[in-house]
Amino acid sequence: MFMCNSRKMFSLFSVVLAQPLLQAPSGCPEPYGVQTYPHPQLCDQFYKCTNGTLTLEQCENGLLYDGNGNVHNHCNYYWGVDCGNRKADCKLFCLKGRTRNI
Repeated sequence: MFMCNSRKMFSLFSVVLAQPLLQAPSGCPEPYGVQTYPHPQLCDQFYKCTNGTLTLEQCENGLLYDGNGNVHNHCNYYWGVDCGNRKADCKLFCLKGRTRNI
C-alpha cells in the first residue's frame, strides 16, 4: 500500500503470469510465434521474441510490463502490476495534485 500526503490509501493489486528472469535472455526459445519476458531489473521494459527475433521493448506512457497486455502491448497500469524487485520509475498521483514516487 502507498500513502499520500493527503492520508488517502491506495492499494496495488497484482496480476502477473510471467516469472522474472535472473538475466536477459540470450535468444528466443521458440522459432515461431510471440513470447515476452520481463526485464530482470526494470519493470517498464521487457524482451519480446517474434518468430525467433529478440528485441528489447519499453512500455509507453507510464505503463509497466505485466505480460498480459490488458492495456497496451503487454503492458498495464501500475496498480495492476507486481514488479517484485524490478525498478518501477513512475509516480503515484494522489488527490489534490500531490504526487509521490513509487
